Amino acid sequence: MIEYQIPGFLSRRLVTSILDPNISAKELIIHYHRRWEVEISFCEIKTHQCATLTGQMPTIFRSKTSELVEQELYAMLIGYNLLRDLISQSAALYHKIPLLLSFLESLQLFIDIVQFISYFSLKLRQIQHQYLLSLIAESEIDRPRRKRVNPRVVKIKMSKFKRKNSSHKSEIRDLEKDLEILTPQAV
Repeated sequence: MIEYQIPGFLSRRLVTSILDPNISAKELIIHYHRRWEVEISFCEIKTHQCATLTGQMPTIFRSKTSELVEQELYAMLIGYNLLRDLISQSAALYHKIPLLLSFLESLQLFIDIVQFISYFSLKLRQIQHQYLLSLIAESEIDRPRRKRVNPRVVKIKMSKFKRKNSSHKSEIRDLEKDLEILTPQAV
């Protein structure tokens, strides 16, 4: 158990089964806070990759049996990973950071170009692949993710949190610098 505090927040405890002495408590906490990249991935799959043309947000599985639903889910995840792999290839080739390339724009580029990919000529397919990677490299996110901390406030007062006003703005915080590991208190 690691107890830590970020300035402006109550102290928190992180319980982990990772006991590797080469990993510091601070590293564990920082990686724990990076877990939101996984949540962003879930959002990309559900909201963008699986969005229906009618504009409805829920992911719809069309299969009738549980085995086929499972197969459909695997196909969805394989498609996501293939696109993320293309983004990674593009980032490596053009010296970019993969998380700063737009998933949504890359998905749209792939949808637009897949119908024109030639399956007859290996040379032409390689040229098309390089062209797709160059387009993906240009699809940088216009607002890169920032290290933000938002105050716990609400727009409409229906809870214990303070009401939001003009003084409640996001703060940019460097978690690695501000994080303080607390020493265990003797009982």
